[in-house]
Amino acid sequence: MSKEYALTAPYYVYRIAFRSLDIPKLRASHWIPSFPHNAREIWVKQRQIRDLLLAIEPGAQWEKHEARMCPQCHRWVVGIQAQMMREREQRARLKGEASSPCSDYCEARSGLTLKNLRRLLAPKAPES
Repeated sequence: MSKEYALTAPYYVYRIAFRSLDIPKLRASHWIPSFPHNAREIWVKQRQIRDLLLAIEPGAQWEKHEARMCPQCHRWVVGIQAQMMREREQRARLKGEASSPCSDYCEARSGLTLKNLRRLLAPKAPES
C-alpha cells in the first residue's frame, strides 16, 4: 500500500485518577492542556507517561480513550466523535479530498495574534 493512501491509525489518550497521592508536576508537553486536570486527575498523550504515573501509584484508576485533534481548528474530540472524525479523514484521504470540519462551529485558526490584533485596532494615520 502506498503512503499516499495509508489509512489513519487511531490515536489514544489516557485519563489517570490517583486515589491517595497527588499527581507530581509534569512538563506541559506530557499532559493535554485543553483537558480538565486537577491534583489527582490528569489526561496524558503518551503511554510511557501513563506507565510512569502508574508506577508511582499502582492502584490508580486509568482509562484509554480514542482522541483526535481537528486539523482545522485544533479542537480535541474524544470517544465516538474521535472515531467518526478518523473515519471521515480516511474517506477523504482515499478520495484525495481535504478533511471536512469537525463540526458546524469549526473555524480554521486564522493566525490572528495579539500583535496582529493590535495592528488592526491601532488608529490609522491620516493620508496626506
